[in-house]
Amino acid sequence: MIRKSIAQDFFLLAVGENGGMAPLRREVSNAGLMAAGVLDLEAAGVIASEKKKVTVLKPLPAELSHLEPLYHYLSEKPRSFTRLMSDYLVGGSARMKAVYESVGKSLLADGAVTEGMGGFFGNKQVYIPDRARKAELVGKLKETLLGGGAVPALDTGLLLLLKESKNLGQYFSKFEDGERKARLK
Repeated sequence: MIRKSIAQDFFLLAVGENGGMAPLRREVSNAGLMAAGVLDLEAAGVIASEKKKVTVLKPLPAELSHLEPLYHYLSEKPRSFTRLMSDYLVGGSARMKAVYESVGKSLLADGAVTEGMGGFFGNKQVYIPDRARKAELVGKLKETLLGGGAVPALDTGLLLLLKESKNLGQYFSKFEDGERKARLK
């Protein structure tokens, strides 16, 4: 399994078997997906945050093409993180849908998800994570986190986003939970 970006890994672990985010944590999961996209762009040097403003520094590389809707939005003008989140989460269901679809299609091309129809009326295009890929990713994260060695920065970012969006606990047993919490601190 080739891991590409925090946003794609977050998508695989936060999206359920019905192709959507869990209803009780949809808002925080969507915020996590946006934050994962911002982390990916910042790690690649595409954007920079200075004085609470996010500015675009260079063109979007091909390996991050799945973040094109977010990149396009940020390239319009410098914005604050608060403005970014409110535009996407409060009034931006179309913007959020564009990011969801773009990340989902990139994972579809890799075979990590399958297409399906979902939503309340079953008329919404959804991307359902492959159970084997999801299990493999969880195994790698557990190995990294519980193995005792240094945790790479990108894995730390992914794990913290999953924790804050309440999507991490479901992948750890009660036995592993104590060690997981201690390592994340």
